Amino acid sequence: MTNLAADGLPYDENINLKGNEDEVEVIQFLRPNGRRRKMFCSIGNEYHQKAQNLIISAEWTSEGTVILYCRNKDDPVELEKIEIANNGPYPVENSPSEKLKQLIDLF
Repeated sequence: MTNLAADGLPYDENINLKGNEDEVEVIQFLRPNGRRRKMFCSIGNEYHQKAQNLIISAEWTSEGTVILYCRNKDDPVELEKIEIANNGPYPVENSPSEKLKQLIDLF
């Protein structure tokens, strides 16, 4: 059985993972070939609720940053919002989870 991400495409890895009520599902694009893995970011129940109609994805760069992408499920990719976070060690305000909260607040 195939587990589909919010964008309607199948995950390549970790398809059976389930998140908690305080976590947001994130599509992680893996290098070098863009395989898709399901992951979760714990950011609280309030943000879990706010993110219900969003497509959230992320990729780690070789420069040590995380690029976060977010858009409404019904919006085209061109309307996607982007934030860049540090991939540790980092000050809390520039962590991936804090940057993800900022993205979700835009919607």
